[in-house]
Amino acid sequence: MEDLLASIAACLKTSFRVLLLDPNEETRSSLGRLLMEEGYAVTGAASSEEAQEFFEARCFHLLLANLPGGPSFGGLAHQLLRLSRPTPVGVITDQPLHPGAEMLLGLAFYLPRSVDQRDLLRLMQSVINPPLSEEQQRQVGIVRRFFTAIETADWERMTSLCHQDFVCYPPVQSKAAFAQELRGALAYRNYQETVRRQYPGYHAEEELLYPQMYSIAARYRFGWLSPEGASHQLTIGKLVRFKDRLIHEMRLWFTPLRTSQSIG
Repeated sequence: MEDLLASIAACLKTSFRVLLLDPNEETRSSLGRLLMEEGYAVTGAASSEEAQEFFEARCFHLLLANLPGGPSFGGLAHQLLRLSRPTPVGVITDQPLHPGAEMLLGLAFYLPRSVDQRDLLRLMQSVINPPLSEEQQRQVGIVRRFFTAIETADWERMTSLCHQDFVCYPPVQSKAAFAQELRGALAYRNYQETVRRQYPGYHAEEELLYPQMYSIAARYRFGWLSPEGASHQLTIGKLVRFKDRLIHEMRLWFTPLRTSQSIG
């Protein structure tokens, strides 16, 4: 019941947010209006650089991209997957469709530009708000309680949710990590306390969870203050794996650095 109530509360706090990437202003505006009429909170981006900036500062339930076909298609799709991970990526394209292409590329879905709008909306809903198994609901509840314990510095509660062999792999760019592999809840607590010292005013702003077959992925946004008092935000990705019904492994990463390849 605690897990169910936590999931319901999380849904009530946020509407589904979609980042719409389309270099064509006319089609981006048209599709954006359709999605907003359906109740989605839509942010439009005209290029991969602009999408990068949004992903650094916000969390989204879905990245919907209108990509051109041609020889650059695979590279552009891969760039978006790296940029948004673990946010699901759906693609609309004039690229010839091949059976199973979305699974091969790692996309949530892969549609022609002639797709019926009702089919697109149904597919988006199935990706953004999929039905969860009982085990997935339990795991989502554990991860939410884990995040809350970190935010409130309730280290005893955090430790109770960790397996005795818990290990964390912090972002490779992190200045707060004293090792590439943090073993044990105590090492992770020390890491979190270092983060708070290096980021004055550190506070969690939101997290979105993406249940997977054997793990829970998440995108997490936090804020802090510069020495001058300016407010900053950053998002990181997380992958949480379980063992014996407790959190066993956690991997964290920042959004990849900008690349020279552009969409749009």
